[in-house]
Amino acid sequence: MVKVEIVKLDVSSKKFQKMTDYVAEEKPLHIFLNRTYYPTIFCSPSNLKELAVGHLLSEGIVTSVEEIDEIHMKVEGVCRVKLKADIDLKKRLKFLTPFSRVILSACGSSSPYKYSGKLPKITSNLKVKAEVILNGVSRLNSIAETFRKTGGVHAAAIYKSDGNLVAFAEDVGRHNAVDKAIGMGALHKTDFGQC
Repeated sequence: MVKVEIVKLDVSSKKFQKMTDYVAEEKPLHIFLNRTYYPTIFCSPSNLKELAVGHLLSEGIVTSVEEIDEIHMKVEGVCRVKLKADIDLKKRLKFLTPFSRVILSACGSSSPYKYSGKLPKITSNLKVKAEVILNGVSRLNSIAETFRKTGGVHAAAIYKSDGNLVAFAEDVGRHNAVDKAIGMGALHKTDFGQC
């Protein structure tokens, strides 16, 4: 978020006031996989490494952070991800149908690819009390500082089944906030099956 000078107009009283306010930022993140350009994601300029990891996991390009050899944030907005030598990137990408390499923060454009493979069945015995979910939502709203200041971002969080916070992120794009939280949890070796 950036602090800027604005002119606030009160339509009902027909008065305006110059003031300082906070505005949500959006910048491009360019991701390269093994030296090959992958996508550009328009996002809030925070937790970019986590966004890259979460996006790669969410899109099925990697199945775990153990498949990533190195991650480097280069010049502003460039993330270089080197996968382990035994990962066949071309094979991973063949199940995805590219239609754009630019991912906008607006919903409905969350992925530059349409997955054409079969999704695995998920089984889980995890049970979470309704109180834990309600407390998690309440806590999410209280820690969403950028949202409170700008009104222009989304917030996402991952909690353990007992209510302990694992990861929290904010972004102008809802899918970006979720990917950032996933990336944070994955980089901290979180067992998502217990979240």
